[in-house]
Amino acid sequence: MKYEGDHNFQETWILKSIQNLKVSDDVVIIYPNSYKVGSSNLGFHSIFEQLAINGKRAARFFIDSRTLKFYSPDTKLRLKSFRNIYISISFENDLINLYKALRQEMGDDASVWPEITIGGAAVNTSPFLFTGIADLMGIGDSEFYFENFGYLFESNRFYDCKQIDEYFKKQLEPFDEKSIFEDSNFDNKKNFSTILKIFFQNWNKICDRQIPFASNFISPFSAFPDYFLIEISRGCPFSCAFCSFGNLGKPYDLFPIEKIIEKIERGYSFTKQIGLVCAALPPIGYIENIVSNFPDANLHFSSLRVDSFDDRYIDIFSTLKVQTVTLAPETANENIRKKLGKNFSDAQIIELIKNFVKNGIYKFKLYFIIGLKFSNQRKQMSDNEQFENSKISEEEIYSEIEELIDFIDKIQSNVYSQTRILPYISISINPFIPKPSCRWWFFPFISKNVYEKSRKIINKKIYNRKKIDVDFFSYREALKEYLLSWGIKDNLKN
Repeated sequence: MKYEGDHNFQETWILKSIQNLKVSDDVVIIYPNSYKVGSSNLGFHSIFEQLAINGKRAARFFIDSRTLKFYSPDTKLRLKSFRNIYISISFENDLINLYKALRQEMGDDASVWPEITIGGAAVNTSPFLFTGIADLMGIGDSEFYFENFGYLFESNRFYDCKQIDEYFKKQLEPFDEKSIFEDSNFDNKKNFSTILKIFFQNWNKICDRQIPFASNFISPFSAFPDYFLIEISRGCPFSCAFCSFGNLGKPYDLFPIEKIIEKIERGYSFTKQIGLVCAALPPIGYIENIVSNFPDANLHFSSLRVDSFDDRYIDIFSTLKVQTVTLAPETANENIRKKLGKNFSDAQIIELIKNFVKNGIYKFKLYFIIGLKFSNQRKQMSDNEQFENSKISEEEIYSEIEELIDFIDKIQSNVYSQTRILPYISISINPFIPKPSCRWWFFPFISKNVYEKSRKIINKKIYNRKKIDVDFFSYREALKEYLLSWGIKDNLKN
């Protein structure tokens, strides 16, 4: 067990071939968040594994959010002593601490920093954010860039960040924290969205790799303690209006079940906690095959899509020791839900929860987005004309809240009347973040005042209700994510 200040690095290595490599003194990989978060990120694991093909194990670094200092489980060397830095970043909001930590470690002049190569989910959706930090960038599947990759970089396929920076500066008019909320900027926002999607279509690199990535190590101090994570698919078969990835045109690929089984075998001897990483529920045959090969495994899924289930799924879920089922209705308004791209009804959600309860699963986590309902929605969605007033009124938000609470009551009362069991429902509330890469980029962003009032109303309404709790995504973090997604980096200057 290792410690670095308050940081605990207890871990079990799945890939001994990487563990046994000498830790490099000139190649480093950064995950710009804590060890807890980074060690549970499959994108980070995939880059770490691919860097090992050069015969040395990249030193792993993470960021302490309190001190904004880098720390490592692998080395006592300072980050600035390394020649080649790789960064895997999944969330835009991590950019702020990353930039501040890099400046604190290596000074304000980025031109004298070591060479930095960056990639990850956040880079795919917002490449323009990272041109001031990195020298090289990967857009799309990492395997493309590491194919035939040599330690001396003789086969470097990464994009030059100067080229990407020039591309966006030529075609985009920048926003600031004030102008992004002005109706007069509608055409600029529309152009921004169009240019970004064209960029991704032309610059995104896809690899036809048939081997899924999986965890290289596990840790009881990860966000998913001692979980062995395994890719089941890549991309998403849906194109929900609020989501960036499904609307960028990235194809959906399901990995061969034989390769998945082969990878799970590696982790199964170390842990029975198996996390299946996929945007869509795997085919029932995949789950049955995994259960057949690993009967004692505790399988864990991310959010499940209601219209993907049938009786066979419910039967097998009841045997998997699943304690909580996570669903994402997004809204309690059926019409808006269907326009979002989620073509299932309230009745289907209630029926599914009822069937789970009948099969011994009583806890449910439901994700909802507020800020999807405003008076100009129908006109805007039909002809894409600029709306006259892009502010979401309090009345519209409160209408969403009433529908949400009524829906939760409806779920519990219907399920109880048929099973005599009251299901436990945990509600997660998130403000809608209209990013340029999503289909509903033109929606307004909810104001802090309305969001905080909504929080108070919802908390008050559920206070005396049984077996219901609620959590809210931070407005501050949501606003940060919204501004960064439109290229507004004012927070980096502070």
